Amino acid sequence: EDEAPPEVVFVSPAPGSAIREPVILYRFNEPVDQGITNVNSSVSLSPPGPLNGQLSPDQREFLVRFASLEPGETYTVTLNAAEVKDLSGNTMDQSHTLQFEGAGATSAMLGEVGASVGSVVLGSYSFTANRLERDGEVVAHL
Repeated sequence: EDEAPPEVVFVSPAPGSAIREPVILYRFNEPVDQGITNVNSSVSLSPPGPLNGQLSPDQREFLVRFASLEPGETYTVTLNAAEVKDLSGNTMDQSHTLQFEGAGATSAMLGEVGASVGSVVLGSYSFTANRLERDGEVVAHL
């Protein structure tokens, strides 16, 4: 019989990070109950804002999305221990709190972008870039 509580074994972003995308990923040591997706009780965000949550098919990863981030603003996300249960009904021992900061947009010179369009791959991200007529400004689309 499983009497061990679920534990957060990985979280992204790392605590104290500055992030641009309003997404938090939690990974657990075992599958957790679907009830975690009721973000009104399982997750709190400060400053407050709309949230939604999605549990992976294997129920070990929980993705929390929120509306937007303000550059320079400090955010705190807390997983409520009483609302995070494994498939045997065991709850987490303690709530998990993550603090991070909203980051501003990144800009970079993309000289290899031709007269109109180009693409850039950065890590696991692929960007389509359009060079605008005014001052050669480049706009990237994810």
